[in-house]
Amino acid sequence: AGAGVLPTPALASVQRGLRLLSLEGGGIKGLALVWQLRALERAAGRPIHELFDLIGGVSTGGIIALGLSRGVPLAALEQMYYEIGARVFGTQSTVRQLLKGNAADNTAIEELLVQYLGDLPMIDAPGQLVKCFVVTTQQSERLEVRLIRTYKHPNKGRDQNEKWLQWEAGMATSSAPTVFPPFLRANPGSGVKQVFIDGALSGYNNPSSLLLNEGLDLAREGQQIDVLLSLGCGEVPNGGGGGSPQNGGGTGLVYWLGQVVNLAFDVQLQEAHVASLIQRFSPQTMHVRLNPPTGGYGLTEHRPDMLAKMEDETRQYLAENRMCFAEIAAALTTHIPHVRGAPSTPWDHPGVDRVTGSVNGSVSSGGSRGSASGGGASVSPSFPSFPAFPKSTKSGETGGGGGVTIAGASPSFPSFPA
Repeated sequence: AGAGVLPTPALASVQRGLRLLSLEGGGIKGLALVWQLRALERAAGRPIHELFDLIGGVSTGGIIALGLSRGVPLAALEQMYYEIGARVFGTQSTVRQLLKGNAADNTAIEELLVQYLGDLPMIDAPGQLVKCFVVTTQQSERLEVRLIRTYKHPNKGRDQNEKWLQWEAGMATSSAPTVFPPFLRANPGSGVKQVFIDGALSGYNNPSSLLLNEGLDLAREGQQIDVLLSLGCGEVPNGGGGGSPQNGGGTGLVYWLGQVVNLAFDVQLQEAHVASLIQRFSPQTMHVRLNPPTGGYGLTEHRPDMLAKMEDETRQYLAENRMCFAEIAAALTTHIPHVRGAPSTPWDHPGVDRVTGSVNGSVSSGGSRGSASGGGASVSPSFPSFPAFPKSTKSGETGGGGGVTIAGASPSFPSFPA
C-alpha cells in the first residue's frame, strides 16, 4: 500500500543515505525473489551486495538474505531452490508425511543450507559483504520475535548472535510448522534447548517495519535512509486456497499460515504501517514495494511444470514493470563509486564460478529451467530483452497482476539504457 508521493529533493543532491532491502517469506516462491533481484542487478549493472547497506529477511527471504550478505551469486541461490523443490518437497516420503499432517524430515534442507550458506559464524564471518538479519520466532511460554544479525547492534547490549552459525540462522528462520520440525538449539550459556520456528509466525512475514527500525538505529548522526525496497513473492495462500500436498500446497502449512495471516499479519497492512512510519520518521525515503502475481502457488510446490509457469508469470511482471526497475536502480546507484566486477571476497563453493556465476562449470545464457544462470553483475540473466514501457506505477497503482508501489522520494533519474 502506498503513502502518496512526498516532496523530496533529488537523491543526487543529498548525502548518501542507507539503502535497505526487505525480503518476505513464501517457501519455494523464494524463486520469485531471486528473479526480481536478478532483474535489479541487470538494471543497475552491479551485484546486490553493492546496492544495499542492510538486508532483512524472514523464512525463505531470510535464507536469501544470508546468501546475499556473503555475495553468493543469484545463480547459485536459484539452483538451491530447484534442489529444495526436488530433494525436500518433491520426495515421496515428504508428500506422504504432509498428507498425514506430519512434519517432513529436515535433513535434506539442513544439508543444502550448510552447502550454500556455510558453517560460518553470523558475526565477523570471512567474506561478509553487507549487513543482514533474519527473523525467527522463539517458542517458549509464548511466541517471541527474535532477530539474528550478522553485526553487533549498538543499542542491544550483550549479544549472542556471534554464537550462531549461518546455516543455523537459515534453519531457525524457515522451520515452518507442519512442514518441518522446530529447530532446536542449545543456549550457549545454560545449555538448555531453545525452540525456533518460522519467523512468519511472529507476525512479520513482511519484515519491512523491523528493517526500517533497524536502519534508523544503525544510521550515523545526520544520515538518512534513501531507499527501502520491499520484495514480495505473492500473497500467502489462505486456508483452502493453496492446494493440497499432492499439488504442492501443503494443507497443514496452508492452515497454519492462513490462520496467522487472518489474525496477526497482513502483508499489505505491514506495508501501510511502514509507509506511516516513513512519513513520520523518514519522509525523504523512497519506499518501493514489488510483489509479483505468484500467490496461487503452494509454498511447497515442486512440480517442474508449475515452477516453469511461475517463472513465466514473474518474467511477464518484470517486463511490465521494467521502468520501475530502472528508477529503483538509478536511486540505488547514486553516490556509489563506479567499480564493477565480481565480489572482492570469493564465495567458496566448488560448483560455482564466482566471476560468471555459472553453476556446475557451465554458463547458461538461455536460462534453461532447473539450472541457474545470471548470478553476478557481469552475467546477463535469462530474461528476454524487455520492451520499452511508457509508465511506471506509483502511489498505490498496481501493475502486472501483482503490485508496484512507489512512495516518498521522486528523484531525477538519468536516461537508462535498454
